[in-house]
Amino acid sequence: MKTTLSHLPFFAAVLLASGCTTLDCTSLQQAMAANHKATISLLNKTNEEDLPLIKRDKMRDVSPTVGFSEEDLSMIAPTDIAAWDKILSGLDAYCTALVTLTSGKSSSDFSTAAESLGSNIQSLGKKLNVTVGSKASYAETAITELGSVLIQQKAEKEAQGIAKKADPSFQAVIQDLIDALGYTGNPLKRNGLGTLGMYEQDFSDIAAVNGTLYPNDSIAKFASMSSDDRGKAIDGFTAWLKVKQDHDDFVESYDALATALYKTAQAHAALANGSKETASSALAALKAQIQNTAAIYQKFK
Repeated sequence: MKTTLSHLPFFAAVLLASGCTTLDCTSLQQAMAANHKATISLLNKTNEEDLPLIKRDKMRDVSPTVGFSEEDLSMIAPTDIAAWDKILSGLDAYCTALVTLTSGKSSSDFSTAAESLGSNIQSLGKKLNVTVGSKASYAETAITELGSVLIQQKAEKEAQGIAKKADPSFQAVIQDLIDALGYTGNPLKRNGLGTLGMYEQDFSDIAAVNGTLYPNDSIAKFASMSSDDRGKAIDGFTAWLKVKQDHDDFVESYDALATALYKTAQAHAALANGSKETASSALAALKAQIQNTAAIYQKFK
């Protein structure tokens, strides 16, 4: 970010008062934007990965009442993905407000920007069309509350003061998303639930079948096969190894996103409640995650 020498005294005063450098707040905003893009691309990719598994299950279903509708085309409802897209847009806007505060603008400039952003975030929260049972429904309230904080604190001159009041809502949104992905605890671990848990459950069926055909990464009964059958078995085995590798890479992307979201929440909490040194350390750790989440988006966009 550029500034003229004539603005440096005021600029430095704002930074000292805020306890958050321009670079730090920009990193938080950049990380949140990267998380946003990576999350939506990964959720869409989850539906893409799961569709062949859904198709396989439907083809094998011999129930007399079996059917297939538009809802069966996706494991994660498109309305839920759209809701998370809007919710994460709210976090993006909030982080942009913190960048505005530490950009060297006057408090009156920030008041106007904060009120506008706060109203937009509140409106976003109230208009979200979230399906019943979606984890996003809990985050909807938190987004509205973030908007309220920005409006109420529009004259606040310290980023830390705003972040401290906003942190409960910020944490709630991030935690809801981490839960929805299928992670819990500190340190994070997969809990077999959420979107990853649902995908893994579907994948386990095909893994069980191929585990019988290819036990311990080898071809069962290979010695007793004819030449033609061996060729087919090798082709099938090679294809399965590729499927397994793609699966592992996909799950690792989930791990990377959950970790990035967790570190984003930690960085915001440090900004809100910690010392300048603690905040700087947490934000430095967060910067390292931006490349990882950007890679997820590039892979699955």
